Amino acid sequence: MSSPKFRTAALGIATAAALALPASAMADTSLLDSLSSPAKIDGRTYSAQQMKHKFAGQKLYFVLGSKEEGSGAVAAFHSKSAAKAYVAATGRAPKKGVARAAYSGYQTVFYSDAFLEGPSIAAGSNSGIGDLSQYCMSPQLWWCNATWDNQISSAKTGYSGAYLYNRPWNVTTDGYVYIPGQDSVELWRYFNDVTSSVWVP
Repeated sequence: MSSPKFRTAALGIATAAALALPASAMADTSLLDSLSSPAKIDGRTYSAQQMKHKFAGQKLYFVLGSKEEGSGAVAAFHSKSAAKAYVAATGRAPKKGVARAAYSGYQTVFYSDAFLEGPSIAAGSNSGIGDLSQYCMSPQLWWCNATWDNQISSAKTGYSGAYLYNRPWNVTTDGYVYIPGQDSVELWRYFNDVTSSVWVP
């Protein structure tokens, strides 16, 4: 996580002028509008364009893990309970295990680039980052060149997985993307650079 020094810099007047992406850049865009690859819902697979047309204005909940990447379609659901039931039915409900070397099962690490590369930011279990625009990803001497808002492209989850929201403070107005635990996911294939807050259960 960014140090207080960088968070303070991100709030300064110079920062306001220098930020490449304002915190509200995605405020009026739903996760469905941001979908760029196929999704499977109600037992049927739709292209991103078909999803946007058929389910426009609906709140959908997405599950994206290596299983979904392998099938070429993110899983979509009409309710939070249906998404959770699917995660449990596919054997990926949050659980504790044995950490591997150089890996902490009690945190999820988010990366700015594909394939777990580039700058990273982490959140521990039972915590989150309510407003990624308050965390500097690319600091310069006295200002912040770019914040973490709308920058996440891939993630490595701990035991309990992670929830990603495209609005600050985990607002579920547009649903969310859930990444199952102990997985590595290429978000850019489906929802690139749209995350404004995260929660690790």
